Amino acid sequence: MTGGLVTRQVDLTGGSHDVEIEHITLGLVTRMEVEGGDGEGTATGEFHRVTVGGPVRLAEGQHLSVPFQVELPWETPITAVHGRPLPGMVMGVHTEVSIARAVDKGDLDPIVINPLPVQQRILDGFAQLGFGFKGADLEYGQIAGPPQNLPFYQGG
Repeated sequence: MTGGLVTRQVDLTGGSHDVEIEHITLGLVTRMEVEGGDGEGTATGEFHRVTVGGPVRLAEGQHLSVPFQVELPWETPITAVHGRPLPGMVMGVHTEVSIARAVDKGDLDPIVINPLPVQQRILDGFAQLGFGFKGADLEYGQIAGPPQNLPFYQGG
């Protein structure tokens, strides 16, 4: 089972000289709650990373679009339902462009993750019973029982 396919593009514009791009890598980043001996805190972490392009030459002033398709892990948390953001959910895509002999701090863009069709049907059933979302968060750790690949689970 998969979390769905994201089809987008990375848009690049060359600077004042030609560069050799070694690779273009995307990472899904989220904020989660972490419980420790002193109470609860938050941490930010990357949970999925994939190279989507490179090597490629980017000429001075050149505009380049690099299309990609990324399959998300099936456990990727939902960040919106019926087009509305879930309070408490923070997730983004970190774009890293690796250029020989240069440091790129990257770029972080928000991403919206909608429920899979089966999840949406379940949420619609709860809504018909009068239940709605108050908020959601991610908890660092494992749920006993089901196999889990990501280091957190979504709660509310």
